[in-house]
Amino acid sequence: MFGVNVSPFLLSATIKHHIEKYREQYPAATELLDTCLYVDDVISGADDISQALKISKDADTIMKDASMKLRKWNSNDQALMKTWEYEGLETHPRLSENDSGVQSSKVLGILWNVIHDYFTIDVKGLLELDTSKPVTKRIVLQSAGKIYDPVGFLSPYTIKLKCLLQELWLRKLAWDDELPPDIYATWLQWRFIHNCRTRSAKIKGPLTSQEVSYAENWLIHSLHEKEFPEEMRKLLGGRVKTDLTTLYEELEGKLRTLESLGRTREKYGDFLIPLVESCLLEEVLLAWERSGNQEWPDTKNSRSLEHLMNFLRKEVQGEEMVLFARSGFTPKEPL
Repeated sequence: MFGVNVSPFLLSATIKHHIEKYREQYPAATELLDTCLYVDDVISGADDISQALKISKDADTIMKDASMKLRKWNSNDQALMKTWEYEGLETHPRLSENDSGVQSSKVLGILWNVIHDYFTIDVKGLLELDTSKPVTKRIVLQSAGKIYDPVGFLSPYTIKLKCLLQELWLRKLAWDDELPPDIYATWLQWRFIHNCRTRSAKIKGPLTSQEVSYAENWLIHSLHEKEFPEEMRKLLGGRVKTDLTTLYEELEGKLRTLESLGRTREKYGDFLIPLVESCLLEEVLLAWERSGNQEWPDTKNSRSLEHLMNFLRKEVQGEEMVLFARSGFTPKEPL
């Protein structure tokens, strides 16, 4: 009867008829064989080794009476595997300890790593799709059929594709119409999750406006709270050797970077002014204090960062004029 369409049904009917004789004697094993038999594979489990051992031995006894031997017993518990071997049950072959291969077997067509106790679902079929052609509704439907998941482990993942197909039908797209940009982006995000052994997966794809804003804020945070103070500390540590022109150019460059990122100097003035003042030479700092009292005595923002930078620019220009005057207005090289 092997190879005939009705063979699986006949096998199931024969086993169900046979095990009914043992329902009172072996209730747990009978229930196991009645509900957990898939064609010729028994797939079940137990809460502890003693329970698993009893059920497996009882099931083996029941099937032996019908001249059907249960073979290749397999478990993720090594102690249970050794106990089965000791009891004379034929276990699933294992690789040797020196073998670098993966200890796995198939359960309903899904690879089961019995050492680390995890399942591997093959989604390589998604990578075999022809990406040189435009993605259409037909290709999306083909993608749904390339994932073999009889138990439903990937339901949180595959349901997204089913919802995407519903959206395609609602938009009345033909089978060979190219996907709109928004649906195409969603399809790409769905497709490129594969070979994932982590407990969670983070979808990668086009950045959203929220993510762009987050990245910009992170850059501002890094520049303000790390790089800028570090530069100030360096200048403070070597301020005796740092001339006013160099200090001004360093500060101006940093502030222009902040402005290019859409941040005004005034917004961060309260944070930056003390850092800048700590880098000034004593005579420059005193001049800055005097200039604030003289030029803007009644202005609320007299100590704004903009005023400080204007003051430093004037000081730099004045210092350059002094140096130029001291040179005697003579060129450094003969004409």
